[in-house]
Amino acid sequence: EEERVDLKIIQKPAIKGVTHNSGKEKKVLPNKTSIKKTKLEGSFICQAPKEVKWGETFKVRVIISKDSIVIEETHETNLQLIRKVIPISSRMQVELRCFPANSLDILANNSSDQTIDDGEQTEWIWDCKANKTGPIKLKIIVSKIDVNGKKDKVIEEEMKVKANPKAQLLALIVNQWQWFVGSVLFPLFAWVWKKRNDKKSVN
Repeated sequence: EEERVDLKIIQKPAIKGVTHNSGKEKKVLPNKTSIKKTKLEGSFICQAPKEVKWGETFKVRVIISKDSIVIEETHETNLQLIRKVIPISSRMQVELRCFPANSLDILANNSSDQTIDDGEQTEWIWDCKANKTGPIKLKIIVSKIDVNGKKDKVIEEEMKVKANPKAQLLALIVNQWQWFVGSVLFPLFAWVWKKRNDKKSVN
């Protein structure tokens, strides 16, 4: 059973020199337990904003750990979060997709396949930019990868993000104003100036 609450993830300092296969340092979890799980299960958290501005970049974050992920409550009202216990393996894959297709530009900050080490948390981050206004559905697909490279889907979660049209309207006004100045106002000014100079020449 999943729980959706407005929470903020505490960023813990990484242990010096501890890295996974991609070479990126990973943050170490405290021993505090907040979610009950078995040996083959781990903690899963996904965080995304509820509303974004059209054309501006926002982040989607997933964290998976063999241990518990400690979080704290916050008064931030624009955050949505899913946390649950999921089956895990020593290597996991997380993919982010959007619907409608091409409604977001998505740039992954790290590899979709990462190792899950003892005492650490592994993080996936995507930089996203809305290409349309209105509701956008995010789909987060999490899979286990065995020693032979076989992928087994564990969960598929969905979140809805609303792209604010105000930023799009402002950008449209700015673009149209630039077109108006360049295509109408400047030529009109040049025509009036030429007519004025022609009259002076005649006089």
